[in-house]
Amino acid sequence: MNMTMTERDKKLLVLLAVVVIVYIFTQVLIFPELGRSEELDEQIMSGEDQRFAMEMKKVELPGLEKQNEELREEYETRRADYYPMLTSQSVDREITGILLDHGMEIDNMEIRMADAPSALAPYAASELAGEMQEDGAPVQQTQVYAAEIAVTCSGSERQMQELLDFLTDEKQAIGVRRYEYVGGQEEPRLKITLQLYMCAENETETDSGEEE
Repeated sequence: MNMTMTERDKKLLVLLAVVVIVYIFTQVLIFPELGRSEELDEQIMSGEDQRFAMEMKKVELPGLEKQNEELREEYETRRADYYPMLTSQSVDREITGILLDHGMEIDNMEIRMADAPSALAPYAASELAGEMQEDGAPVQQTQVYAAEIAVTCSGSERQMQELLDFLTDEKQAIGVRRYEYVGGQEEPRLKITLQLYMCAENETETDSGEEE
């Protein structure tokens, strides 16, 4: 059977061939390039974001360095208010010296050293109590260790009061936890519980409890 291709059929075949060629061209060349272009644009935007972040860090660096220096100065100033890390013997000497300087006779003294940072709970009338939290809870300090000292001592009423005034008003590194007068008027004695605050220079510095 013979088929005769008309001019119209030829035109349709040519048109179909053109459509196929265009389709193949777009699928093989155009669309992949468009995808790579979008990926490249994303990479460029990411690079711009990173560059902007780096520029911002450069701008903020002097301020951060200044802030860090101010914080370090504040830390050194506050650390100066505390004792360095002491042994129990050194704590004994320090407290004994303070009591003797105020004319007190020591009847008994017990010292309990801290092996971990302590929550500060000073006597309410002391200056250190101003640093307590608003709800009255003790302030946890990450590098402050508190040795607890229980002392019973004797002296005149004036000497006892001067000792308490000294500890609560002038000796910020020693906090008065509680005190009471015992023994009556004939043999007045002062029973007092203290905390001696020591500040470690770093997180690993602790008190060994051995003689220096």
